[in-house]
Amino acid sequence: MRRTGGFAVAAALVVGCFNPGSSDTRDETTTTSTGDAPTTAGPTAPTTDEPPTTTGECTTDCGTGPTPTTTSTTTTTTTLTTSDSGETTEQPPAPPEFMQMTPIDAPGASALVAGLLNDDTIPDLAVTSSSDSTLYWLLGGTTQPMPYPASASVAMVGLNFGPPDMDIDLVLAPVDSMLLETYSSMGEAPVAGSPIMTPCPPLALATGQVTGDANPDVVVMCSGVFSAYIFKGDVGGVFDNGTAMPIGQMPTAIAVGDVVGTPDDDLIVVSSPDNFVDVYRGLGDGLDNSADSMVFAAPYELAIGDLDGAAPYDLVVLRTPAIPGGPACAVLRGGPVLEPLTPFDCGGETVTALALGDLDGDALSDLVTLETSPDKAGKINIYLYAATQAEFVPIHAWEIGMNPQRVVIADLDGDEDGDIAVTSAAGIELFFNAA
Repeated sequence: MRRTGGFAVAAALVVGCFNPGSSDTRDETTTTSTGDAPTTAGPTAPTTDEPPTTTGECTTDCGTGPTPTTTSTTTTTTTLTTSDSGETTEQPPAPPEFMQMTPIDAPGASALVAGLLNDDTIPDLAVTSSSDSTLYWLLGGTTQPMPYPASASVAMVGLNFGPPDMDIDLVLAPVDSMLLETYSSMGEAPVAGSPIMTPCPPLALATGQVTGDANPDVVVMCSGVFSAYIFKGDVGGVFDNGTAMPIGQMPTAIAVGDVVGTPDDDLIVVSSPDNFVDVYRGLGDGLDNSADSMVFAAPYELAIGDLDGAAPYDLVVLRTPAIPGGPACAVLRGGPVLEPLTPFDCGGETVTALALGDLDGDALSDLVTLETSPDKAGKINIYLYAATQAEFVPIHAWEIGMNPQRVVIADLDGDEDGDIAVTSAAGIELFFNAA
């Protein structure tokens, strides 16, 4: 299905997404997941050049590092077994175990981005607060966030403003503001840059190359506005005045990435009121003004990943929480011709956030979802993608802090295994991969 819109130029303009509640009351000991219930574990140190600081470490005999030892041995090696009849079969590797750390205090933690913020090779975390004027930096291999002044924000994206470094820079969407804040990663601290004026308070941000050059652009989505605003990026974190692009009725989330194999990244928009997932193709000199539209009841959020080891990429779309209509998630396979979405279960009826990334070392995207019950209790679900069955297989689920907001997957301790970070009322919650 193709839906046609049109471009309109705005006079001056150009989003990803995340509010904490009450405190987490569970036992704050470091635990290792073994099935559906984490168990207490003992210690080992993470892969870092220097010992991490002590704030936010586990509370049970942890020595000098924040990463305890798992209670079971895991492996990523595929094994072969021979049956009585002599038939040899391949056995899948054991699923990874995760070590749940004591939450790191970060009041109002909401939006988060993983990427290189300093000059080492271990991914870091940037976390915004939705309740106070703080931007938290958590450098890879440490457990002490560094607070910097910034506006309370509802959304954030990481991109690279260009030379002289390749670190991740940040664009923040402050609460109820029409002025985006930009920050350059300069070694060990963020440096504020030129703001971006938008025509409405942003609800979500996305970034990618959608205007035909090699510089990342910023796309803004506002609540109740039927347009996205595209700000063309230039070297050094300079953006133009922006262009407005109609994107359907009441969009709820956006993402940017190559899902159809076109010269530039595509813009993907989900709209809950009209039950569509719309893909606007990147043409090499801008975006197509008509969309490939796939039906999915009440889409709410989405993530881009790789489910087959080849470009273009794939999507997982999340249904609006607590709205009946079938499974909570659906897969959209990337390709020149987009097929209907395939629904699947990814938690209960109150899944509120998701992330895609490699957790088991097979270079394919696995899935993490967050649930928020009516009483704000939090839960995390972990699924590995099984390529042979072409489906997500659940491996772990357990309780986390109240009112979870966002989740990312990244190698946060430098051991080349995917780890998990969550923001919730408990602060920043880390789950280290023990593979």
